[in-house]
Amino acid sequence: MSSFDFEPQRKSVNHRYIVRGVFAVVVIVILYTIVWYFLANKVEEKVANQLATYNESGFVVLCENMHKTGYPLRIGVSCDTVNLQQLMKGFVFSGEKIIAGAPVYAPRWLELSLTAPISLEFPGLVPLSAKWSQMAIETDMSGKIPDAVSLRTDNLEIGSKAEAGQLLDRTTAKFLRFDAHGLNTNLDARLTFENLVLPLIIPHENTPVPEMSGDIKWSIDQAFSLFEVSEDEIDPLQRMRGHKGFLKSSTVRFESGGSITVSGPFSFNDEGYLNAKFDIAISDQNKLLQTARNAFPSQADNLKTIFFALNAMQKNDKGDPVLQLSIKNGEVRLAFFKIGHIDPI
Repeated sequence: MSSFDFEPQRKSVNHRYIVRGVFAVVVIVILYTIVWYFLANKVEEKVANQLATYNESGFVVLCENMHKTGYPLRIGVSCDTVNLQQLMKGFVFSGEKIIAGAPVYAPRWLELSLTAPISLEFPGLVPLSAKWSQMAIETDMSGKIPDAVSLRTDNLEIGSKAEAGQLLDRTTAKFLRFDAHGLNTNLDARLTFENLVLPLIIPHENTPVPEMSGDIKWSIDQAFSLFEVSEDEIDPLQRMRGHKGFLKSSTVRFESGGSITVSGPFSFNDEGYLNAKFDIAISDQNKLLQTARNAFPSQADNLKTIFFALNAMQKNDKGDPVLQLSIKNGEVRLAFFKIGHIDPI
């Protein structure tokens, strides 16, 4: 038989392989879809049961048009609008579309996506509203207390509600991200932000707090005890008593010029007093001096003297002067000068 006779047979064999391959792919897709919908139904049922449990315990949760979402790579549920109320404590939350889901390859890693705007009401406080272009919260649901949490939001805007959707006393930021790991052991956390504007006025100066960007990192030992709620608890900050931590090299840059970098250990004693020893490095002294003068115009002459004295301070490896800030039982000293007192938590 010549090679010409084998050609039709070879084409027939290849055609059969292609047909079998396509058939196998179709079967796999169908089976995967069946499994996905089975798991998605389980997730939807679990969420519905959990919402019912909240409602029975006095925490009213309303999820409008809850439905499955995420196919094919994620399993989750979505609500067109969501409302949470705890009437006995006066807490109210309302928001637009919310999506909660997890990748099929990492079912314990939950991602929560919120669509702005949202509204918040707390007893004794002015009702708040928040807007953003994008927000996502990711967390590890493998334990009762998540061991890791990540939050990212872009073009954030928070303020008290006013007429026609306007916000008063706005806090804004171009970008904000918070990451925390080791919530069940020793905490490592990081907060980064850009173009943060706070609605704060400096006392006795009537000047706004300058716009800033920053990268702040810290650790806290035995962080798991911070989530232990006591029935007679009055102030959650008191859980920090008896804890110690470390502020890693953290930098705040002012948009009007200059930056400071702070690092060092801190702790709270059993009475709630702060003890710490921080190194404060000053970068771009001339620009920072101008920023400080704009913020504290009444102290312009004193600031000039202080910044001139910085040249005599010890320098770090970048050539920036370093100040020593110490806090002992709430008493704050900068070098040898007592500059204030911090009340216990």
